[in-house]
Amino acid sequence: MRARAVAGLAARESLRKGAERIISTRLQELLELAPLALAGGEARALHDLRIAAKRMRYILELTGFCFGEHAEAAAASARAIQELAGAIHDYDLLLERIGAHATDFTRERGQALAVQAQGEVPPAAERADLATCAALGSLAIECQAQRALLLAQLRTRFDEDQRSALRRTLLAALRTRQRPARQGA
Repeated sequence: MRARAVAGLAARESLRKGAERIISTRLQELLELAPLALAGGEARALHDLRIAAKRMRYILELTGFCFGEHAEAAAASARAIQELAGAIHDYDLLLERIGAHATDFTRERGQALAVQAQGEVPPAAERADLATCAALGSLAIECQAQRALLLAQLRTRFDEDQRSALRRTLLAALRTRQRPARQGA
């Protein structure tokens, strides 16, 4: 997913002003991706949400000192969203690999049965291991269940109240001027 361009950035403006523009853009991006990702739970949409949360988190971690404790809270929220969406993504990748292995084993089993139907005994190396097929099926069911639990947690974490809280926290951060520490104090 390509990052949305940040309008109005100027090399001569202050770090704070530039960070405000970037944070506002990243927040809008995150909030626009959330409904699609959370409604269907599709792998691509969740991956895009994770990337948007990561971008939000990193800009807040890099420039949070300009905005104070509100930025820290918003960065922590973005990190939690990123981590949950990342864990779901890991299950998506694992399920893809399990599916590919199951397809291979099914094909090998079909080939072994075809050889047996011709009255030949296939070599041990060509026989599909039915226990492995069953184990892959069980693993897939477990992964799907864990993924569903994580998606439910992400939905809870990022429901409308949480989106509103993230938005309020960021707006409060953008309105707050962090005063530099006094030297010699």
